[in-house]
Amino acid sequence: MSAFHTKEYIDLRQEYADNRNGTTVQEINFVLLICPLSILLRTLLAPWLIKSGTVNTNFTKSVKFLVDYVCLMILPLLTCTLLADHLVSAITSLLCVCVSLLVAGDALAATRRQTAAGNSDKQNKKSLSSVITWRRILLKKVQVIITV
Repeated sequence: MSAFHTKEYIDLRQEYADNRNGTTVQEINFVLLICPLSILLRTLLAPWLIKSGTVNTNFTKSVKFLVDYVCLMILPLLTCTLLADHLVSAITSLLCVCVSLLVAGDALAATRRQTAAGNSDKQNKKSLSSVITWRRILLKKVQVIITV
């Protein structure tokens, strides 16, 4: 009689199979949320790190490749392996970075538009208040997402 047909082995195998509860839909959604967030981060980071007026195109290609590799390969891989126990914190941090880049990009674009058009101080204050309003709206949305 082999060791695989003993009563102890059969009991151990049965206990192993009975005590598995699988994963929840929420955990699967958290893991799958990393991919769209990493694409969003890459899209928001690219204009900040890659300037269009540079002379050295090889350097620009290298930086673009590095940003793509880190955002699209390393980040999802880390969240599925090393950061798997802290998935909610990783998603929250990634979402906050994306929102911050989005708000900072809007503020930078508004500042560039104002300086290019030569707007008055009244319009500058109005634009700044609209950026602050959008920032507050986005932060409230992030808080709602985090509490859910």
